[in-house]
Amino acid sequence: MPLDSISYSEDEYALEEMHQRWDELADYGPANIGKALTHCMQALCKLTGADDACWFGIVHHDPDCNPVRGRRSGAYFDLGVKPYSAGDLLNGWRMGAIERLAPVNTASEVERYKTMQNLDDPMGDTSRAVVSHAGRFRIHQLQSGDLVKLEAFQQTQHYDYFYRQTNIYDRLWVVFPVTSTTESCFVIDKVGERRSFAEEEIRAAGQYLRGLKWFHRQALVSHGLGVSQVSLTSTEHRVLCRLLAGNTEKEIAAQFEITPGSAHQYCVSIYNKYGVSGRTKLMALWLNSPKQ
Repeated sequence: MPLDSISYSEDEYALEEMHQRWDELADYGPANIGKALTHCMQALCKLTGADDACWFGIVHHDPDCNPVRGRRSGAYFDLGVKPYSAGDLLNGWRMGAIERLAPVNTASEVERYKTMQNLDDPMGDTSRAVVSHAGRFRIHQLQSGDLVKLEAFQQTQHYDYFYRQTNIYDRLWVVFPVTSTTESCFVIDKVGERRSFAEEEIRAAGQYLRGLKWFHRQALVSHGLGVSQVSLTSTEHRVLCRLLAGNTEKEIAAQFEITPGSAHQYCVSIYNKYGVSGRTKLMALWLNSPKQ
């Protein structure tokens, strides 16, 4: 029987619609993970009535690691936090990458980040609360008060800088633990008027992201998270996408208007960061389970 002739109940139709959304993500492939993340965030906003979204790659580092060097909307710089130590309120968890739905001016983002470092509490109660539940799939809502005591949090400098000044009224954190040391986190915001996420919207976001372990893993691996102590530079990330698309080093050099020697060096640097000896083993990382 043709699929389009099947009569669905309301619940079955919703499930079929969800399957179609998953299929749309799968069609992008590993070479277009940036576009796939954008598509995913757009779908989340549509499902929840949200205004904006972003994705975080979160990594747990051991006591001997170097400070994390993270990717924020194409800009790379030291995240300014020390490695894990006794009393670390983030328990060794650090942000390794960010991709945003809304375009961000890189220079403004860097300046905003520098300002953030001067806050009394740059990490904030919400960040600590989110990572304190690491290791399981979870959804947190700002306005519900399940993550932090909202009235007290609204009195903090952190809330004023990250929420009041940006006009964010409600926020969802949907976090997927990919391995014991890496997590994929989508943050979804309602901006402006006093609109909280409804229960059905929260459920829809959870259902959409819960069935996508392969996608969460690809997002992390494509940023070098879970396979390298240092994430890729912005140029290396673009070169990686071309490698995954099957381009030769000569073709990559032509596309980026660099010398073949420079293209080769970028490729070697990528292989070294991923701990592989060439393109075949690099591709295998997208097919095999990541390191625990």
